[in-house]
Amino acid sequence: MRRAGTLRTLLALAISAILWTATTAQAELSITQGSGVPSAQAPSATAQEWLYTLRPGENYHQVAKELLARGYSASRLLQFNNIEEDALVAEGDSIRIPLHWLKRQPDAARVTTVSGSVQLISRANGRKTPLTPNTLIRAGDEIVSSSGSATVNLADGSEVRLAPDSRLIFNRLTQYGKSGMVDTSCA
Repeated sequence: MRRAGTLRTLLALAISAILWTATTAQAELSITQGSGVPSAQAPSATAQEWLYTLRPGENYHQVAKELLARGYSASRLLQFNNIEEDALVAEGDSIRIPLHWLKRQPDAARVTTVSGSVQLISRANGRKTPLTPNTLIRAGDEIVSSSGSATVNLADGSEVRLAPDSRLIFNRLTQYGKSGMVDTSCA
């Protein structure tokens, strides 16, 4: 009996030691050279960035020409990424690009299916017209379904399905350069 009590006490002490070790263990992570951003060049925590990976045959000048808005050059892109002008670049290298540096252009959505009574209210002229398949939806347009439904294909390939007795306003339909990135906002 005494031996069983000693065994329970030892077991309890062992479990306590394990739990104490688990709750007080600490890990130290080091930043390897090249993975950190120097504090003088660190972007603000609120700035949104896109990590772009170079494709075969691309260089920084091509990326800047294809993706960056007027006023942002390849030199500025290199400086932002702390890369020397004469540095060699290769396929698979990544660069950070602030989203507000990217070219933006409107990118329409397309109606794929319509069933029943659905109307399009155009932002351009305020007219209400029956919604039909293949209609392009632009920023500011509104779709109103009374007894019908509709499916709209967005630029990124996703779909929005509008149920009967619904209203949807397309606030923003934006594409960022030739990046394949889109920004859609609906209400």
